[in-house]
Amino acid sequence: MSSSVPPHPATPPVGDTAIAPSPELAPSPELAPSPELAPELAPELPIGAIVRVVAVPPYVKTAEAKPMLRPPTVLQVGEEGVVLQRYPANHWGIRFNKGAFLLDSKYLELVRPPEILEPAPSPT
Repeated sequence: MSSSVPPHPATPPVGDTAIAPSPELAPSPELAPSPELAPELAPELPIGAIVRVVAVPPYVKTAEAKPMLRPPTVLQVGEEGVVLQRYPANHWGIRFNKGAFLLDSKYLELVRPPEILEPAPSPT
């Protein structure tokens, strides 16, 4: 028993014939993103910088090997921490007194950049 399956409409035909693009599949200009609706770029926080919590998220995720969600009461507005690492989607690993947490950049503000350590003078 042989079952013949019709080719998928998006499958190109076998041979040397080219497929002309259909006008109904072309992107329409009204669906193009406008510059007014483009999301803001997140501020770049250097590793080691001191940041402050400006708003508390609805929950807080720990920045550990086995992360877990914590209640928002573990952080308070105005609490300062040190930037440990950048994660995808504008999230940052921040070390606070109560542990390390992942926070979106919209909840943070830069207090001061990381301190640059000058090399100690060599004894001569």
